[in-house]
Amino acid sequence: LLWNDQRTAAECEQIRQAAGGVAALVRTAGNAPLTGFTLPKLLWLRTHEPEIEARLAGFCMPKDFVRLCLTGRLGTDVGDAAGTLLFDVEQRAWSAELCARMDLSPSILPQAVESGVLVGHVTPWAGAQTGLRPGTPCVAGSGDNQCGGVGAGVVEPGAVLLTLGTSGVVYAHSERCLKDDAEPQPGRVHTMCSATGTSERRGAWTITGCMLSAAGSLEWARSVLAPGASFDALMAEASSVPPGSDGLLFMPYLTGERCPYADPCARGGWIGLNRRHTRGHLIRAVVEGVCLGMAQVFDLVTSLGIDAAELRIGGGAARSPLWRQTLADAIGREVVTLEHDEGPAFGAALIGAVG
Repeated sequence: LLWNDQRTAAECEQIRQAAGGVAALVRTAGNAPLTGFTLPKLLWLRTHEPEIEARLAGFCMPKDFVRLCLTGRLGTDVGDAAGTLLFDVEQRAWSAELCARMDLSPSILPQAVESGVLVGHVTPWAGAQTGLRPGTPCVAGSGDNQCGGVGAGVVEPGAVLLTLGTSGVVYAHSERCLKDDAEPQPGRVHTMCSATGTSERRGAWTITGCMLSAAGSLEWARSVLAPGASFDALMAEASSVPPGSDGLLFMPYLTGERCPYADPCARGGWIGLNRRHTRGHLIRAVVEGVCLGMAQVFDLVTSLGIDAAELRIGGGAARSPLWRQTLADAIGREVVTLEHDEGPAFGAALIGAVG
């Protein structure tokens, strides 16, 4: 079940009630009951595929399955554990209370360790399958956003990373476990454990806000408006249109939304179309709509007290001058472009080196 799968809305409501409300859940798990997290998917299996749920001995994230295949050991890191809704993010440990409230056995929970901890070695079988040398050490690693933060150097307060990939993420580092638990709309911003911990040192926390369809909105628009056209060609068309797209607006909620509006039923579209609008207008409106949404997410993240002295931009869409300038204009700040756009892979390599 993918991170952007929206079929678990009913299970999210079930979690909200069992936890005693969204704010109560955020105070422990750091996050609201949103469709992308693990717990709603486990409960969906219980309701819709009980024969699978009855056989469940444990679960893990995709990168942890790779680790299982390489080392023969099941486990995860505290960063991905924080995305399950079963983890006490401040204590960096599984929550027995949340498991009890959700009627889940703690026995299915993988061991969760800091990202830089050595968790095993490549087995002879895995070596024969992959070409890796048997005995090669493996560390826990982390999720894409945490690794991306490390790769972008966002490992201490002061810098904020803006990522324009399929989704759009505003990512910040915090030495305090800040939580978005204020009413009336708690949980729009996520509190996770960072990937900066090792066996000798506990890590910090990350504060993130995630739009589900950022550059993914442009990918969709290309598929329906200009299949076969290059992104560079579309950016050239959009750049010929004045800022504001002559009054055309785009709502980038193609797969529901998580932040700035937590609504799996939100839907997108263009507003204000007239006969003067061209394909270039449609494309530029997509870019502007996404960037305005990212600005809203940035405001929510920084409202928790995040130091945002420098804004760094990464992700595939950050290669485009139009995307970079539009995002800078939407936020009203200068942005620094990273020299590389493979931040998560680079960050994972750094974590491995430290481990």
